[in-house]
Amino acid sequence: MVVTFAPVNVTTEVKSVEMHHEALSEALPGDNVGFNVKNVSVKDVRRGNVASDSKNDPPMEAAGFTAQVQDYHGHKICDPYSWLEDPDSEQTKAFVEAQNKITVPFLEQCPIRGLYKERMTELYDYPKYSCHFKKGKRYFYFYNTGLQNQRVLYVQDSLEGEARVFLDPNLLSDDGTVALRGYAFSEDGEYFAYGLSASGSDWVTIKFMKVDGAKELPDMLERVKFSCMAWTHDGKGMFYNSYPQQDGKSDGRAMYVVPCCMHHHHHLPYAIPYIHMNQRVLYVQDSLEGEARVFLDPNLLSDDGTVALRGYAFSEDGEYFAYGLSASGSDWVTIKFMKVDGAKELPDMLERVKFSCMAWTHDGKGMFYNSYPQQDGKSDDRKDSPPSPCVQTNPILNIEEVTGTLGLLPGILKWVKLIDNFEGEYDYVTNEGTVFTFKTNRHSPNYRLINIDFTDPDESKWKVLVPEHEKDVLEWVACVRSNFLVLCYLHDVKNILQLHDLTTGALLKTFPLEVGSVVGYSGQKKDTEIFYQFTSFLSPGIIYHCDLTKEELEPRVFREVTVKGIDASDYQTIQIFYPSKDGTKIPMFIVHKKGIKLDGSHPAFLYGYGGFNISITPNYRLIFVRHMGGVLAVANIRGGGEYGETWHKGGILANKQNSFDDFQCAAEYLIKEGYTSPKRLTINGGSNGGLLVAACANQRPDLFGCVIAQVGVMDMLKFHKYTIGHAWTTDYGCSDSKQHFEWLVKYSPLHNVKLPEADDIQYPSMLLLTADHDDRVVPLHSLKFIATLQYIVGRSRKQSNPLLIHVDTRAGHGAGKPTAKVIEEVSDMFAFIARCLNIDWIQ
Repeated sequence: MVVTFAPVNVTTEVKSVEMHHEALSEALPGDNVGFNVKNVSVKDVRRGNVASDSKNDPPMEAAGFTAQVQDYHGHKICDPYSWLEDPDSEQTKAFVEAQNKITVPFLEQCPIRGLYKERMTELYDYPKYSCHFKKGKRYFYFYNTGLQNQRVLYVQDSLEGEARVFLDPNLLSDDGTVALRGYAFSEDGEYFAYGLSASGSDWVTIKFMKVDGAKELPDMLERVKFSCMAWTHDGKGMFYNSYPQQDGKSDGRAMYVVPCCMHHHHHLPYAIPYIHMNQRVLYVQDSLEGEARVFLDPNLLSDDGTVALRGYAFSEDGEYFAYGLSASGSDWVTIKFMKVDGAKELPDMLERVKFSCMAWTHDGKGMFYNSYPQQDGKSDDRKDSPPSPCVQTNPILNIEEVTGTLGLLPGILKWVKLIDNFEGEYDYVTNEGTVFTFKTNRHSPNYRLINIDFTDPDESKWKVLVPEHEKDVLEWVACVRSNFLVLCYLHDVKNILQLHDLTTGALLKTFPLEVGSVVGYSGQKKDTEIFYQFTSFLSPGIIYHCDLTKEELEPRVFREVTVKGIDASDYQTIQIFYPSKDGTKIPMFIVHKKGIKLDGSHPAFLYGYGGFNISITPNYRLIFVRHMGGVLAVANIRGGGEYGETWHKGGILANKQNSFDDFQCAAEYLIKEGYTSPKRLTINGGSNGGLLVAACANQRPDLFGCVIAQVGVMDMLKFHKYTIGHAWTTDYGCSDSKQHFEWLVKYSPLHNVKLPEADDIQYPSMLLLTADHDDRVVPLHSLKFIATLQYIVGRSRKQSNPLLIHVDTRAGHGAGKPTAKVIEEVSDMFAFIARCLNIDWIQ
């Protein structure tokens, strides 16, 4: 069987691969989209089926592309739009340009767009603050005056002191597309590391500042992605992850093992030579401006390039270097050593190493690693024994003279096996001496707090500090004022904030909160005060401050934000629980103007996500309700984290269809109860939520009037092959597995587009939104999906609803998006909704 996206006669099966190749010219979207869009009828635009004015115009397939056909466990899947996977090809650029030439005028011609943009600009123009947080002897907070593209970091010497600008990302680009992406202060608060990304990319450059005087330092770390920024306790260095230099596409498709690096700051005490990677060769410089010399070149270790560098580690003083080598792609690693000065090879060698850390002792006299015992194993490693934790004490460093043994370093370090399985999560909270407190879901899907004494860490000796709640999910924990714990629970998708005793776990206080979300917190173990920030569907934000040295622990309102022109008392939020297809009760928030009649006449906007253990909690958004007379609904479907790991597992892997069923049942509830009707209902989701709404549109096109899919994952058979997609297999599975393939192919949006059989049913109006710099969910997902929709569905005479895509430029997956782009995108979304559903503007 061959499954194709754009087959002849609108079927999804053809008899042979050869037959599909013969029909390839009809399988490409060139004849649908065209390059010449003048004199295009409204009917053609609404179909997303714009024909070229001339039969002689070059078709999109003229470059000689051949459709990819891949065998998935006996099923041949044809991918006629695989050429759209190359974001830098001229053909892809032409396709994007042609699509935008259709979509942009369609949106701009909507009368409501200008009104919506103007009003949203007014409503968005309110001050936005973060919680204050203390680092060293100073206070910091983020602040946006209202319409600044990026929030600005301010510093104060005291809470009452004058606020000064510490870092303003708005000054780093003309259009606000350079954004702050992570930051870290040294333990003493005197040095500051911060990440910058351009155009929404996940790629980050780390820079450094001296806090006193906000002085920029020349150090810079590049090719950083999905990285921590963890200072050593003494502030002399920082751990981070970086990638080697690569000739990758703009979608970041080239993937490498991420080396974990330690950077010793040049302008902090005891600097080491600056080390960087270039084309998988390790270079050394004596300074950032100094000449680069080859330090280690794995290409010289084999004739065919099959010996690769698999991790490395410098000693704390930067004088010694350990590195792992693997051959022919094997996971088995040999660790070797070098003296940094002169790049001198040392004779030491550690073998039978696999999936191991390389962690030097603080004094550089030994190194932790994992090794396996000698075995008569098969070449496929089927006979692995459990790894043995070891410490290598380097004889070249004369450790024998120091310790008298090559075993563990007596009196210095002792290996303690704590967790050696993946049967739960463990988040470190704090420790008192050898007693460590962790938040875990081990035997507790809603999480609990446990104490582990490192002097006797056997699981049978673990002690429960705060037991798992029967229903509420423990989201996060922080230690403050030495002996207090702040616990944040999620109760029916509403946050509860509590104060507990660190020693006994006893509940000391529950802080008063309305129905909503705690979206910010600050307070560390050494602090005597906390700040926390609250928001809801009706409130943009309240920041509370609580002095924990007082006998009466009463939080005070530190700062409250209001929005001009919106009276929250005119609206109401309710939460209902509706049955899904299998009877499971699903929570949903509904926001609307008070006193509306439930007669099915109202436009409704239904949002969902349902993945990766992420909870969708209340946040401020009223403009659709206020000016379009709408009903806002948020369905907390399975796959999310609203009720812990059990809820998460209920909507992933083989259970992913539950997420789609839950969402479709939410729509049915809104229709049944008279909030809206199918032709007045819009569904929206982004990323995993984009997958959600696209899959639901395929499965129930009759249920929705409009679909907005933002940066969605659409190709479920190939997502793991691009950028960070491999990390999503925990929720989705992977088509490399036969079992997983059978799950994925049933709902993958790209592989399930079909023309509705009933004559009176068509696809809802659809707008896909993606970005040319999205290197997380790469734009190929949306490009291939819209091409498929326009070919299979858009060519039908009964399809009068538009099928469009807008590809934003100089934008990414969403993080750090400038305010101006946020307003533009949301204005586009609601202009599309208004035009397609005939919604009037309410002044």
